[in-house]
Order: sequence, then structure tokens, then C-alpha cells
Amino acid sequence: MKKSITWCLAGLMLIGLAGCNKAAKDADAAKGGEQAVVADAAQAGAESAAQAGAEAAPAAPAADAAHVAHPGEVPAPADVAAPPADAIKTESGLAYKKLKTNEQGRAVAASDLVKLNYTGWTTDGHMFDTSTDRPDPVIFSPENLIPGMNEAMTLAKVGESIRAWIPQDLAYKGQPGAPAGMLVFDFDIIDVVTPTMPPANAPEDAIKLPSGVVYKIVKTSPGAKAIAETDLVELDFAGWTQEDGKRFHSSLEMNESLAAPVNTMFPAWKEVLPKVHVGDVVQMWVPQAHGIDPDGNSLKGNLVFEMTILSARSMPQPPADVAAPGADTQKTESGIAWRILKQGTGTKHPTAKSTVKVHYSGWTTDGVMFDSSIARDKPIEFGLDQVIAGWTEAVQLMVPGEKRLVWIPEELAYKGAQGMPQGMLVFDFEIIQRVTPEMPPEKPTETAIKLHDGLYYQILSIGSGRAVMPNDVVTLDFMGWTVADKKLFHSSLEAGEPLVAQVSQLFHGFQDVLVHTHQDDILVIWMDQKYGIDPNGRELKGDLVFSMQVVDVASMPEGLAAPDDVAAPPADAETTQSGLATKVLSPGKGTVHPKATDTVRVHYTGWTTDGAMFDSSVQRGEPAQFPLNHVIAGWTEGLQLMVEGEKRRLWIPQDLAYRGQPGAPAGMLVFDVELIAIV
Repeated sequence: MKKSITWCLAGLMLIGLAGCNKAAKDADAAKGGEQAVVADAAQAGAESAAQAGAEAAPAAPAADAAHVAHPGEVPAPADVAAPPADAIKTESGLAYKKLKTNEQGRAVAASDLVKLNYTGWTTDGHMFDTSTDRPDPVIFSPENLIPGMNEAMTLAKVGESIRAWIPQDLAYKGQPGAPAGMLVFDFDIIDVVTPTMPPANAPEDAIKLPSGVVYKIVKTSPGAKAIAETDLVELDFAGWTQEDGKRFHSSLEMNESLAAPVNTMFPAWKEVLPKVHVGDVVQMWVPQAHGIDPDGNSLKGNLVFEMTILSARSMPQPPADVAAPGADTQKTESGIAWRILKQGTGTKHPTAKSTVKVHYSGWTTDGVMFDSSIARDKPIEFGLDQVIAGWTEAVQLMVPGEKRLVWIPEELAYKGAQGMPQGMLVFDFEIIQRVTPEMPPEKPTETAIKLHDGLYYQILSIGSGRAVMPNDVVTLDFMGWTVADKKLFHSSLEAGEPLVAQVSQLFHGFQDVLVHTHQDDILVIWMDQKYGIDPNGRELKGDLVFSMQVVDVASMPEGLAAPDDVAAPPADAETTQSGLATKVLSPGKGTVHPKATDTVRVHYTGWTTDGAMFDSSVQRGEPAQFPLNHVIAGWTEGLQLMVEGEKRRLWIPQDLAYRGQPGAPAGMLVFDVELIAIV
């Protein structure tokens, strides 16, 4: 499925070549949680292309020790555990077997762009990733994948199917969070779609511009719209380094076309595009000095591009007073200036947690537009708590139907963040409507996938990230409705932040569905009441339907994975008369032990004996503090054995833990505890 790279809604900033999701995360980290988006075009060099390809490759955490396949999974082959006798083994240790041959097919090279379908399993038969649940085949470059996948794909030809047994040292090499041990992949090689590099040197009939940039229109579209520097242009492209002829980036391998205002592109593109028309195919030879993005980041070496212009739209013009608010504007205490352009028809103001639908355009004070929903002819919806502070404040002053021109000072915008619009920003806003989240169909659609009786899901938008695994920590935006009364009973929007949790600690229905998804997927889940139960026995009432986006997928942070001895105390653990077992992991520097009446500050992580984590201050990034006489008995006893700075593992039997209390973790519990201080 081909998507167009355009502006990211929450950040209101044009991105470049490497994609909205990565840019959003980078900016989010830089801005401490605001959903800003950074221009990422500078990353389109050879090194970053390899990285982008590696990130796109199949990857997932290790499989469960005892895996039961879900309906909807691709069944593991009978020989998944080990290569059969008729498999061919290469010098590297890779084993492979061709399931379908095509001697007339084109051989695959490591640098090719290959259209394929694939499925991957661990040797216990756990499927950890597949492309077959996506509407279209994927496109990978073998050289950007793990060594075993690279080798296996280059042993095949177009039209062939190959099964490969990839030893760990040719796979993820024990990398935390990646599939462990030998991996088994089935590849169906559909086609090679590698773009052909234009001549390394410009032909004599190419047009040379005073800057040194050279271009040639190799396919013209007479009568089509001419491109203006202020237009929003959508194009497909590929780029090569002139010296070695290596492709360093293309919209094809990103499965996305690029959409951006011409005046925000590389100087060379900005210079050539106003000389061409929609539908033209253009080749371009660019000296290194002109391969620079608007933020001053440069690509290395002289470059060669080929691009196809798909569409172009005119952009709204800046207001006459874009440079500074005029005398007729009003100002808030925070410094936001505004002027009403059109009175609204509504009466209710949105709140900071409302979702609104708006049309907008944004300019820097020199009149350069950096974003516009009007140019795309499509309003956007977003939560007011997911955007820059100036937007959150300004839009709450408005009512549906109202249109305002707003000047937002830098400290309420992007605060000088690199790659973002700088200084005061000027926005033309119109609230189309305040949005009430719409409940999906109350019953599964005909195209929904059935996992079990009473549990269905449908992926509405395919993400580009890696597959979700049971031990992953996922970040989810979601809304949930009870089917009987069609009431919204909970949403991350109302909570003011996404849900961050380990998959294995979510409701059973979420657990079963999420392992079939990828990062950035948008989906709907239908579940009977029996699936709305979390691992601790808490349940939601009635049949449920959820809208969900998988915002992020991360491996369990170091220190949160269950220890090897989680199932039972090892021989070197010490057991008290009460039945509490403990083991010192690292000694402390203190000498004083806390009393049962003391308050302590600790970091801790807790697991049930099957390795499921149910709580962690480490995951939250903030130590916990509490009196020792206000916690479970096993904690009260165990912490009194410790000194400041010590880290200890506790195996707490059920009668010293929650004693079978409904909704609490059941059975023996295992805690890693670090005593930071006796307060």
C-alpha cells in the first residue's frame, strides 16, 4: 500500500524523506512529550538509508518458551525445528531449501529493491512476524537486512520461494528484544523493482543552471500544471551517489511518496522544480554544495536523482501582517496575539483534552509557509493535549465555525528545537467542529479477522514499524465503548496520555490481538466480555469495541525482563521462618536496617512466577516511597533485611503477598528491590 509522506498532524511541521513516525519520535524526545515533528530530510544519506532499511526489517522479541499458535497466524512448517536432510548448507552456516523454483527468473542482488512476502518463526514454531497480513507485499533491500536474510534472498530468483534456517550469529546475535536463536523464514520473491540510475554524468543536452545544478526532463507532460515555488508537490524519487553509483534513498523502499512545499526542499530541488510540470520525469545532477536541506544538513558527495512529479497544489498566501501582530489584535497573558477573521456559529469552547477538527495554515514571520491542511484540502483531527502549547491555549478560546489569525511566541511553539520552525509562528485557524469520537461498528465487519469465538480485529491502516511481541512494552492510543449502550467508557485521550504497558499485562483480548500487529497500525477490536479481563482477574462488563493505534513498540528495558530463577527460589537463596526467600544481588554501603515503622524510598520490579511483570517503578522512571507497615507482609519483612544501596531479590509466598485477593497478582511473587534510602 502506497502512502504519501506529508505533514504530521500533531506537530504541524513538514517532514522530509525518512518518514513521519521517526520524526515524531525524535521531536517528542527533544520536546519532552509534545508531539512535534522534525524535518528529517538530512538523514537521506547512504548511512541513514542503511539504517532506515534495517529499521524496516522484520524484528521482534524472543518467543515464549511454550507457544500456542493463535488462529490467524501462519502455521509453522513441519521442519521449523531444524533444517531437513535435503536442505543445502552454505559456508556461513545458513541452511536453505527452495520450495518453488523459477530458473528463468532474474537473480536477486544485495543492492536490489525486492518486492516479496515473508513469514518468520522461531524454532519452537512461534511466528514473530509476517507480511502476509498486510494488503500489499513489502519492499526491502537485502543489504539492509540481517546477514542471513541478505544471503538467503540473494540465493533466490524472481518467482521463487525459499525457506531459510538462519543461525543466531547471522540473525540478531542475542540482541536484547530481538528473536533469539536460530530463525526460520519463508520468502516469496515476487519481483525486483530496483530503479535504474541515470547516467553518472549529465548528457550534453541537459540544462545547466548557474548554480552548477544540471537537469534533464526525460518525459514531458504538455499542458499539465507548471510547478510554483510555493506549491505543495507530491513526487516519487530515487537518489544515488555519483562517485560509486550507490542508491542512498528512494520513496520506493520507504513505500511512500514525498509530499512537501517546494520552498522547503533541498536547494537543488527548489531550483529545478519550478521549471517542470506535473507528470514530468526529471533527472538531476547535484553538486555536493547543493544537497543541503533547509536546516543546513548536507548529503555527502555529488548526487544523481530521478523523480516523477505526481501532483502539485497551490498554497495559501501569508497574511499582510505576518511579521508582527497589528494594533487591532488582542493578547493573552501568556503572550499569544490573535484577531478574529470570522465569527463562529457554535457556543461551546473545547477543553485541553478535547479532540477538534480544524483547517489551518502556518507561516514563519518572514512569510514562509511550513504547513497547511488547506493545501492538502483535508482538515485534520487532533487532541488539544497533543500539540504545541500555543495551539492548546489558542484553540480553547475559539468555538466551532470561528476563524482566527494567531501569533504564537517561540516559547509556546517549538522553543528553538532543531529542525522545527523557528521564532514566532503565525497560524490561520478555523475550527470545523469539536469532535466526539465515533464508535466503530458494534459488530465485526465482514473483513475482520476472527482469532477466537468472540474476539475479532481489523487493521484499518498498516504501520511501518516492527511486529509486536508478548514481552514488548507498547504505547497505545485507544478508545473503548460498551456495545450494549454505545457509551465511551475510557480513552487515552481523556486520560491525557497514551497507555504504556507490557503486552502481557493488558486485557486478554488486547494480548491476543496485539501480537498480530505492528508499530503504527490503526485497528478496531471487538471482544466478548470474557476477553475484557486483565491478568489479575479484573474485568470489564459487557461486550466491548475498541479503536486503537499502536504508537510505539519497545523491547522490555534492561532490568525488567524476568530473571532466570523467577519460577522458584534457587539453592543459594536464604529462606526465613515465615517462608520468605531472598538473595542479595548487590551489597549496599549502608549499615542501618529499616524498621517496620520506617518510610523507605525504593526502586522495584515485580513478576509472577510465570515471568509476567505486573509492576515496576523502574519502568515508570521514578522511585516509590512508602511506610513499611503499609505494604504486603513479605515486603515489610524483606526490606528490614536490607541496608541502603543494597539490591535484593525476594520470593514472597502467597500468604505473605495478596492471599488470593481478587484483582491482585496471584500466587508467589518475585521482586527485585533496591533500597535507595531510609527516609
